[in-house]
Amino acid sequence: MDEKKLIDEFNYSRIKAARYKIRELKRNRDFDKYLKNIGEISLKLSKIRVKKNKFGNLSDEDSEKERELTQKLDFLLNEKSKYEKFYGNYRCPVCQDKGRVDGKICKCLENLIKVNRFDFLNRLLPLRDFTFENFSVNYYSDSLNDDKMSDRKYMGRVLKFCLEYAQKFTISSPSLLLIGRTGLGKTHISASIANLVLSKNFDVFYFSSLNLLQIFEERKFSYVHEFFYSEENIFKCDLLIIDDLGAEFLTKFTESVIYNIINFRTMRELPTIINTNLGFEELGSRYDERIVSRIIGKFKPIKFVGCDIRQKKANQR
Repeated sequence: MDEKKLIDEFNYSRIKAARYKIRELKRNRDFDKYLKNIGEISLKLSKIRVKKNKFGNLSDEDSEKERELTQKLDFLLNEKSKYEKFYGNYRCPVCQDKGRVDGKICKCLENLIKVNRFDFLNRLLPLRDFTFENFSVNYYSDSLNDDKMSDRKYMGRVLKFCLEYAQKFTISSPSLLLIGRTGLGKTHISASIANLVLSKNFDVFYFSSLNLLQIFEERKFSYVHEFFYSEENIFKCDLLIIDDLGAEFLTKFTESVIYNIINFRTMRELPTIINTNLGFEELGSRYDERIVSRIIGKFKPIKFVGCDIRQKKANQR
C-alpha cells in the first residue's frame, strides 16, 4: 500500500461519518433551505438595525421582527457551524489528514504505517508462515558432538534465546548476527522475530540484501519508489532485518550502502539483525574492513548448526 492509498484510507472513515451527519442534518432540519435563507434573513435584519441606528428607537412591530430574525439567524448559524464542524473534523489537526506537514511526514501517518507494516512485509516474505510455534528442533540431529551437546539441544537454546529476544524487544535491544550454512533456519527464526516484534507495535523492516540494495539503486537512478521504501524509514526503523547478506552483487555503490546502513544504525545503537551464510573469514575477504569491524564489534553472533533442514522437510513430503 503506497502513501496515497494510506491517506485515502485515513480519510475514509472521517468523510463517511461527516457525510452521514450532513444527510441527517438535511433530513431533520431542512438544512439546505435554512442555509439559503441565511443571506435573506441577514439582509432583513441589517435593514432594521440601520433604521434603529438612524432613528434611535423602533416600533413595536420592528422590535418584534428584530427579535424573531435574530433568533432565526442564531439558529441557522448554529446549524451552519455544525455542518462545518462535522465536515472539517480532521482526525489529525496537525496535518489535516494530508500525512505531511511542510514536506515532512506527520506522526499520524507514521503510526498508520506501523499498523499496515505487517501487510507490507508480507509482499516480501509470507510472515504468517514463520512463527516460533512452528519452528521444530526435531529436524536437527540428537547425536552428541565433540562438545557433548547435540545439534538439537544447541538449536533448542538458540530458539529459546531468540524467542526471549523478541518477547523482551525494545529499541535498546542488541543487534544480532545469525550465521551458518544455508537451510539451517536463519530465515525462519528472523522472520519469527519480525512477526512477534511487529505484534508489539514496533516499526520493523525485513529485506533480503538483494531487495534492499535494489531499492537504493532505484532511488539513485530516480525511479519511482514507494513511500514505505524511503531511506529515512529504512535507516531509522525500530528493527531492521537483512536476510542473506553475501548473496547480493557487490559493487562500490552497494558496498557503500551496506556500510552507511550499518554505520548509521550502530552509531545510534538501533537494533539490526543480519543473516548470512558466510563465516567470519568469508565476511572479511568480501567486505571492506569498516563493515566487518562494525559487525564483529557491535553484533552478537548466533551460530546455527546442523544439516540442511529444508532438504529434510522436502524428503518428508
